[in-house]
Amino acid sequence: ELCSTDLHAFLRDRQPNNLGVGVSQVKMIRFCLETAEGLQYLANKHFVHRDIATRNLLLTSEPENTVKIADFGLSRRLTGKDYYRKTTEGLLPVRWMALEALYKSVYTPQSDLWSYGIVVWEIFTYADVPYAGMSNKNVMEEVKEGHRLKEPRLMEYVANDDLRLYNILL
Repeated sequence: ELCSTDLHAFLRDRQPNNLGVGVSQVKMIRFCLETAEGLQYLANKHFVHRDIATRNLLLTSEPENTVKIADFGLSRRLTGKDYYRKTTEGLLPVRWMALEALYKSVYTPQSDLWSYGIVVWEIFTYADVPYAGMSNKNVMEEVKEGHRLKEPRLMEYVANDDLRLYNILL
């Protein structure tokens, strides 16, 4: 299928203005579900993506806007074990990385799942920068100490108090 834009640009272009125009919560939840389905497919095929972020999720043309996972430059096939250990130098998407990836260079489908949580946060903040204003080193320290991103305002209305989407992500 032909993709028209990435999810990051789509969300930034549709930030609500004074008239309240934006992306519906139903569409946001659908983006989350389609991303989760794509990650499940990769895990079932024994791959770790290692760079899940809204900038790497493409959307098909409107009105469907189906999410497609893209940019497999950092992805690795898990052969003979259930993790991949990075042994080379290179830039990494620190703000989207799980603790074991940050400190042990170990990547699993579960570390992609951590990144997915950041993607959900990005979706509900219209693609804000995670941990904005912090250096990568500070992000690593804060995550290690248990700091988590604040609940996006839009996420507060997605479910009742017993089953809040943000609590599920934690």
